[in-house]
Amino acid sequence: MIGVIIFSVFILLIATLLLLPLEVEVNSERGIYRADIRGLLYFRLLPGSKGWKVLLRLFWWERDLTAWIWRAGKRKKAKKPGKRVWKMRPATAWKNWRKLYRLIASFQFRRFRLIVDTDDFILNAYLFPIVNFLCRKNRYVAINFMGENSVDIYLTNRIWRVVWALIRK
Repeated sequence: MIGVIIFSVFILLIATLLLLPLEVEVNSERGIYRADIRGLLYFRLLPGSKGWKVLLRLFWWERDLTAWIWRAGKRKKAKKPGKRVWKMRPATAWKNWRKLYRLIASFQFRRFRLIVDTDDFILNAYLFPIVNFLCRKNRYVAINFMGENSVDIYLTNRIWRVVWALIRK
């Protein structure tokens, strides 16, 4: 009897986790870079003068970290010569691209706004009609001739969709 109760609580917990909403928001104008699973996990990047600050919250546990990896002025070391580069077979690469496409397709774009300036007046003029063609209900893409670039993306998903996109053949 106790085993049935424990098993049913375990199944109920997994079902609840799979149905939790996942949200990703990137807004360069307001400086918001966050991802959260509502009520479970919260992850936010905060830009600063010394580097990026990471705010991580899991249930009631909260931690502020300074991400020294992304600090300005740090550069990656050059590869050592003689290192063997791992190559992927074309069939495996195709499967990975399909999984990546399915993963991206599982997200719902609630808000997408992209404003671009290439700093080339003629290229901006060529891109202007193409970009106007791309605008739809929840999608706004524009060319800015004033030197401003910004992105605003708000995505939602459910964890079961992410899992299904990754395990599907």
